[in-house]
Amino acid sequence: MTDRPLARFHEGRLEVNYGGIYEPASRFNVWMTARMFGKRPGPDAARYVRDCKAALAEYDKAKEEAE
Repeated sequence: MTDRPLARFHEGRLEVNYGGIYEPASRFNVWMTARMFGKRPGPDAARYVRDCKAALAEYDKAKEEAE
């Protein structure tokens, strides 16, 4: 896969990279994606987990600031 993140927080919403195209995703979807890759070996899986956790952290921070 390219060096594009698997999940990101972009323009106020969470998105997941599906085959090179970012699609809107729920917080639960990103969290489950991180859990799924957390059980797999290899550096790519570790990077995907980091991408998901970073996106969730940005989302939670933005949500907290909005309140």
